[in-house]
Amino acid sequence: RCSTFPIINKLLEMTSGNSDVVNKMNLNKLVNDYFSSMVNQSKLSSSLKANILTILGVICKFHPEFMLKYSKKCLSLFLDILKVEMSSKNAKPDFNVIAGSLEGLNNYLFNFTQSAEEGSEHARTIFNYTKQALLSNTDDVTRYAMPRTALDLLAKHAEQFDEYIFEEYQDLFERILQW
Repeated sequence: RCSTFPIINKLLEMTSGNSDVVNKMNLNKLVNDYFSSMVNQSKLSSSLKANILTILGVICKFHPEFMLKYSKKCLSLFLDILKVEMSSKNAKPDFNVIAGSLEGLNNYLFNFTQSAEEGSEHARTIFNYTKQALLSNTDDVTRYAMPRTALDLLAKHAEQFDEYIFEEYQDLFERILQW
C-alpha cells in the first residue's frame, strides 16, 4: 500500500484546480477512507500512518476547494497525533508518524493558515510541536525525517509564527548551528 502514495501524491499535484479529475478520482471517498483508517490507526504500520497524514495535507494544498469541509477535521487529526506521539510518558515517540503529521501540517498551512497575527487558537500549539520536533535529541533519532520536516515547516510558514520565532530565536538558532 505504501508504494501507491507517491503516485497519488503526484496525481494530486498535477491535477490541482481540475474538478473533473477530482470527481473521477472520487476524492471524497478517498479522503473518507483515509480518515476512517486513522480512526483504527493501531492496526496500521508506522509508514502507512505517515503516508496517510502526508497525503491528507497534499490534498489540502492542491485541492483546497475540496478540503474546505474537512479542514478542521484535518487540523485536529494532525494536532491530536502530534500530542499523542510527543507527550506520551509511557511509549517511545514514533518519529516517522511525527514526520508524516508535520509534513501533512506543512501542506495544510499553505491554504488553511493558522497565523498568530490573525489570532489563531492553534498557532502556538503548532509552533510548540514544530519546535519540539526540531529541538529533539537527534542522538536518539535514527532518521532525520522529523527534525528536517519541522525545519521545512518553519522555513515555509515562518510568517505565520513570526512572533513565536522572535521570542525563541536563540534556542532555535543554537540548535540549527549544532547540525
